[in-house]
Amino acid sequence: MDFSRIYSGSNSVEIGGFDLSVYGEVEDGAAPVTFAPNLAVIDSYTVHVEDNGKKFAVDIVMGYSLEAHQIVMTDCLFHASKYERYGHGLKVSELHKIPLESIIKIVQPDLYGYDDEHFYGPLPEWNRILESVPFDKLREYGPVTDTLLWVSRVYSVARINKRPPAKEVSELFSIPLRTASHWVKLMRERIDLDGIDMFTSLKFDKKYVLCDENEAGRMFLQATGVEN
Repeated sequence: MDFSRIYSGSNSVEIGGFDLSVYGEVEDGAAPVTFAPNLAVIDSYTVHVEDNGKKFAVDIVMGYSLEAHQIVMTDCLFHASKYERYGHGLKVSELHKIPLESIIKIVQPDLYGYDDEHFYGPLPEWNRILESVPFDKLREYGPVTDTLLWVSRVYSVARINKRPPAKEVSELFSIPLRTASHWVKLMRERIDLDGIDMFTSLKFDKKYVLCDENEAGRMFLQATGVEN
């Protein structure tokens, strides 16, 4: 399977006083891993950072962690820019100032969908998917299975993208944060994690369907019961 698609990211951003060019790239040998019901992510990619001030560049390797159930930094390599190599070189005092956590949050990995037979995608932006989800109805149903499946998807994607997951559940379902935390607890207790391959890093073998975002989004919403 070819996962050569470049991950989303801004071409030029200002972070912590640095003017940076940031983009993502899929690692060779990368493969899909499931991390939530009907959701998968590519298990390894690199965030490339170049200082537009022409002093340094950074390659940050990100990978899926089974223990943490999220994408974490696995390697980081600093380079002096071609302009700085012939000057004063890299200074450790300057490297300490580079806001790596903020940089990592800029490049969010593409999401993919899967069902019993297929692995497909990439999906549209997650916010576009969420616009079709009937959170009001799910809130009225309470913490039943269909609701908790969406709790797990919302919670897991927020964690993958380095956002507060319980707060994300609270805001999307329009419920108090305390209730959201309780629903997350119920989700962990009631959802058959093994049955839906949730929170595993096992590389699975399904027929890959490369399709445009709209088709992938339709397949995902059908697989999750949002659309018929």
